[in-house]
Amino acid sequence: MTIIRLLAVATLLAAAHAARAEYILSVPDGAAVAGAPLRADLTILNESDTPLHVELPASLHARLETTRAVAALELAPDRSGEFEIAPRQFLKVALRGGVP
Repeated sequence: MTIIRLLAVATLLAAAHAARAEYILSVPDGAAVAGAPLRADLTILNESDTPLHVELPASLHARLETTRAVAALELAPDRSGEFEIAPRQFLKVALRGGVP
């Protein structure tokens, strides 16, 4: 599975978080192909000792950069709303969208 670091998620977080979190965007199919549907997973790691509260909107915007191109992606999570991630745990959300 290819792991792509999430470079920017413009609308992912509704508020700033005091806890430290890491966001990983992975593509289980191994590649994103221009003009094709995209299936991805967003994993949010709570590396702190306190619970992490996040709010996922119904639509996420991400920017994917490679050595040859830059693409803006609009992704829809399979679930949205408020979530609490326990200390040293993670939340994994499936995303669907398309590659321009």
